[in-house]
Amino acid sequence: MSRKVLEVIIQQVHQAKYFGLIVDSTPDISHIDQLAIVLRYVDTDGDAVERFLTFHAIHNHTSSHLHDVIVEYLKSLNIDLKYCRGQSYDNASNMSGKYSGLQARLKDNHLIEYVPCSAHSLNLVGTNAAECCSSAVSFFGIVQTLYNFFSGSTHRWELLKEQMKNETRPITLKSTSTTRWSANADAVKALKKNFSAIGNVLCAISNNPEENLSTRHDAKSLFGSIKTFEFALMLIIWDAILQRINKSNISLQKVNCEISTIISLYESLVAFIQKVREEFDMYEVEAAKLAFTKEYTSKRKRNTPKSKHLDESSSTGVSLSDREKFLYETHNVLCDAIISELNKRKKAYSSLDTRFGFLTSKNMGTYEIQKAAKNFQEIYTDDIEEFPEEYLQFSNFNLGNITPSEKLKGLKSLGIEHTFPNVSTALQIMLSIPISNCSSERSFSVLKRIKNRLRSSISLNNLSYLSLLAIESDLTEVINFDDVIKDFVSAKTRKMPFHK
Repeated sequence: MSRKVLEVIIQQVHQAKYFGLIVDSTPDISHIDQLAIVLRYVDTDGDAVERFLTFHAIHNHTSSHLHDVIVEYLKSLNIDLKYCRGQSYDNASNMSGKYSGLQARLKDNHLIEYVPCSAHSLNLVGTNAAECCSSAVSFFGIVQTLYNFFSGSTHRWELLKEQMKNETRPITLKSTSTTRWSANADAVKALKKNFSAIGNVLCAISNNPEENLSTRHDAKSLFGSIKTFEFALMLIIWDAILQRINKSNISLQKVNCEISTIISLYESLVAFIQKVREEFDMYEVEAAKLAFTKEYTSKRKRNTPKSKHLDESSSTGVSLSDREKFLYETHNVLCDAIISELNKRKKAYSSLDTRFGFLTSKNMGTYEIQKAAKNFQEIYTDDIEEFPEEYLQFSNFNLGNITPSEKLKGLKSLGIEHTFPNVSTALQIMLSIPISNCSSERSFSVLKRIKNRLRSSISLNNLSYLSLLAIESDLTEVINFDDVIKDFVSAKTRKMPFHK
């Protein structure tokens, strides 16, 4: 059954002609590294799809070994790499290395454009921002410690749940994560939602003589950490930032997300963070409604006079208030770090946006259209010809303000695909370039369900077969397996000799 599903996928890849490559690896429960291989292409309906092919056991993570495994596997399926137009991996050096990474080895064919996983890059923005200042590091440490404190005891967890009954639509506490920033968004949101309940429970535990001294001390220490106005302010600011990053990340993980969308989402996030930076007063007002104390906590030390040389001036320098200290040393530093990271990550997609931007732009003049189309033809000389004139005519063909996928579908539905063959090819190339490796990472969830501790000795072939049937369940459901069943029965039938 798995072979038949694979044959259907291979047939679709050949019909599409152009495809993109997505790979990622993870160790399974028996400590075997499994390389997930996924192809992205445009189906006959004009939709971009990403299909899982296999889990392949790998022996090391060197780029040369990964390159050989991928090339040999695609060759065994009769899929030619010369029609590959894009590749997307995470930001690990063995994958994304500019000179000796997997993407560099595959770019012997210069048309295989490398696209860093846009969702993973956005995760790195949050990771680097959380390490930009000591206040941010301390904040997430407290968030995780709160979760550990309550989740480590069923008694404390029940006390928290009882207190949360008074809250409207309560959300249980969540753990943070260093790799999945959606988990951090959930953790901060849950803490903000239940902030008063958590503070009340910590106070009750710290003052309860029936609790042991260690628990009372931990509760008192945690309450001392979260009762400050600065912590409430960080909670409000981080919640606003993380929710927007998380929502944008979800959009970037979708299969139908396109190159132009990455730039737009990154630019919109930059504009949003800039607004957060400028609207500090507004977040102060929100924090005042949430915080246990309404004043900044003074952390300045008493200035001790020091000896001066004769040629030194007697000026004492600038002294910042507690509010100004938080604004300049924490809030602005945090926002600037995120904006800087977003702009840096966005540059990785700028060249692709420049190359394919004319296919989505709505306000280009005749000269600009012809110049962009000519540059595109010079890059893909083996795929298209006489493109500038054809695209100039197509730009005046009214299909409405629609996405590249909808444009391709429009050409097919109107039966004018052969009138604009190069436009159709350009759109297929654009749509076949992957912008994230999320499909390969999603396959790891199936891997962990199929090869679990009760089935840890499953063979590598059976693991790959079952995973393909499970991951590509939409194909599995529509394929007719009658011929497979007949072949299976005929192969397994035992013919007993007839005795009179």
